[in-house]
Amino acid sequence: MTLDLSTLSEGQRKSVLALIGGDRARTYSEAAESAGISLGSLHTYLARVRKNHPKVYERVMKVRRKRLSQRHRLSELNRKAHTRAWFRRVRRNERLTLGLGL
Repeated sequence: MTLDLSTLSEGQRKSVLALIGGDRARTYSEAAESAGISLGSLHTYLARVRKNHPKVYERVMKVRRKRLSQRHRLSELNRKAHTRAWFRRVRRNERLTLGLGL
């Protein structure tokens, strides 16, 4: 799916590309920082895209939702791995404390 961003102003185009550009989902703060604009300006540009170019906005948000779901899946896997490692450490320390060895 290719987006035709030629109808957008420079600021709007920069905001959209900062939000969905790259290989991973960005937060709004990260997107604003990478675009070199304030967070409020990013929101303003995106609101104008939503109002004046609804089809472009819809496609941008579709790409964003897909990337955010991938980011969420990865964070869930990381959370589960962290929990397993934490409980392994706790159980090992309990065995050591009780003198049961490893």
